[in-house]
Amino acid sequence: MAEMKSDWQAKKQLIAILIMTPIMLILFKLILPKLTSSPMMRDAFWANKVLAEPIYDAVFIGDSRVYRGLDPDVIQKQSGLKCFNYGFSGAGLSGEFIDSAILKLKGNGRKVCVIGVTANSFMNISLKNEHLHSVLNWSKSDLLIKAKLYSKLNFFDPIHLSDVFNAIRKQAYIENYHIHNGFAASDKIPFDEFAAIDNYKKLFEQEKLKKEELYSFKAKIKDLSNQGYIVVILRVPFGKALVELEDKMSNDFVVKLLYDLGKEGYYVFKPSTYNWRSYDGSHLSSESAKQLSLELGNYLNALK
Repeated sequence: MAEMKSDWQAKKQLIAILIMTPIMLILFKLILPKLTSSPMMRDAFWANKVLAEPIYDAVFIGDSRVYRGLDPDVIQKQSGLKCFNYGFSGAGLSGEFIDSAILKLKGNGRKVCVIGVTANSFMNISLKNEHLHSVLNWSKSDLLIKAKLYSKLNFFDPIHLSDVFNAIRKQAYIENYHIHNGFAASDKIPFDEFAAIDNYKKLFEQEKLKKEELYSFKAKIKDLSNQGYIVVILRVPFGKALVELEDKMSNDFVVKLLYDLGKEGYYVFKPSTYNWRSYDGSHLSSESAKQLSLELGNYLNALK
């Protein structure tokens, strides 16, 4: 009898532990600082991007300045075009990358390609498009799980000690992933428009612009135009100091490219002289991204 009582007590303790453990974990999670950049939402964002259906009138093509700078919802409201942002980190403007982007456009109606160019777009390291390929290499099951479930399970994102310390110091890297349209509204607290200078200086010292890729790019957009695509080229604004560095170290590569494309009859969208704010020198703040998107939306609307 005593042994049965002892077994029952042990079982009750085990049941109590099984019940209390998840409750304690949830309570502990609730008192920790909220993550400003969710790893699970990030994976869901990229998975949804590559799985997006071909239902769009306009696609935005380029690197992180594009996917953090152009909000399809804002542009769609201004232009009436159903838009999708197909930007990837460190993307180079290879024919392969552009081809994968235009697969998101529907087969009929207006087909608009908005391409963001930077000096980085034609560097060897960018033209490998390692980020795009890394996502495409996820298995089909991984892509589906991340696309369909991760945004609903991000409560279980791991929180690191550094996240707690950053919250105490009131430092944050904020990423608001718009999973449905490929845009990530971003900010950093505090803003630092010189944060990216050193890394980009090293990049320009180590990497060379592949001029032959520029000819391939021009041939590609000429081919798209001949097929009836509307091709719009822009340089997404970013921090003044980094713009000056990029122009100096690339011998005004982008400035000359935009001038040449304009002379050749392509649509070259030139943002206003609005006081563009960059939180790290290389990417627009969420507020400036909204302003740029409004301007681009009005520009695309006028092309009708």
